Amino acid sequence: MDNSQLNILYQSVFPKFKSWITNNLGSSEDAHDTFQEVLEMLIIRDKMGNLNVKSSIEAYVMQACKYKWIDQLRIKK
Repeated sequence: MDNSQLNILYQSVFPKFKSWITNNLGSSEDAHDTFQEVLEMLIIRDKMGNLNVKSSIEAYVMQACKYKWIDQLRIKK
């Protein structure tokens, strides 16, 4: 995964995720942090050959971000 692919993901998925997270007990900063963690995970899995995307990469990233945020909310409670 190269920088141009990551930039495309950031431009296409991040605004949707930021909107979702601010409607689900989060802030813009939370959205940035969570999105960054998911992109790091994506890069690591891609380099290890463990990236198994069965749908679009955008849908995969969005779902991973949502799961990550929900996990963080559970930890805070």
